[in-house]
Amino acid sequence: MNRYAIAITVFAVLCALPTPSSAAFSCSMVGGEDATVQIGKSVHRMPLWAENCEGVRVLSGGITACYVNQAERRVCRDYAKGQVISEKSLPVGGAARFGTRFSILGWLKGDLSSEVAGVRGMEKLAGFPYERVLLLDDTLRINPVRAGLSGPERFELREGGEKGAVALRLEHHNGEIEIKPGQLRRGQSYTWIVQASGAPPISGQFHLASAEEVEEVRAILKKLEEGQASSKVGLTLLQAQWLMDANFSFDAEGQLLAAGLQLK
Repeated sequence: MNRYAIAITVFAVLCALPTPSSAAFSCSMVGGEDATVQIGKSVHRMPLWAENCEGVRVLSGGITACYVNQAERRVCRDYAKGQVISEKSLPVGGAARFGTRFSILGWLKGDLSSEVAGVRGMEKLAGFPYERVLLLDDTLRINPVRAGLSGPERFELREGGEKGAVALRLEHHNGEIEIKPGQLRRGQSYTWIVQASGAPPISGQFHLASAEEVEEVRAILKKLEEGQASSKVGLTLLQAQWLMDANFSFDAEGQLLAAGLQLK
């Protein structure tokens, strides 16, 4: 069994916390800007993690709630305005009696702070690749605007370190930088360098996964489609969380953005 197959069987039990009663189960909730839920007498906006989701009522908008089932698999289900989350509303098998926190909640815009979510915010330059990168569609997309760098004077991508061979050089480029298949070599490490007007250059590194790694991960993400989510948003949350747990956080961000979710 490869390391990714092992990861998908164990990642659902990470961050497990006991719940206060046998009827309680925790869940992570995501929704649009207008989505609110009622827990007891309190009203909450998204995103949200609740230690006890039994009886949570959707007051406005629609939400996606994710929990761990008794087979220790993460599952996501949609709820519309007026619906109530309860164990009876869950698919066959119900929820396990321990909690799960989607650490990606700390990435999403909303009222939930990273401290409340129990996770850290992203410590890197927003929109730029870092650490291990898959590129499941073989295209690297870099968005300087997310980092507040509108129309940087210079952008370079180099093989290896800052003195490596130049793979790409752009000047006064506006908008997203899209690097097509064939311009990058899989299994290679890269350094990007970006410089805004009147500011010192900023650089960062990432390692591009091999073709074999990409195929392994594609197969695992495909398995997550097997009845674990009732909507595209739910599937996106499951896949993005798995990618983050496997240290492919840049790709996890891309999944969330492609689904229309807003990041901090």
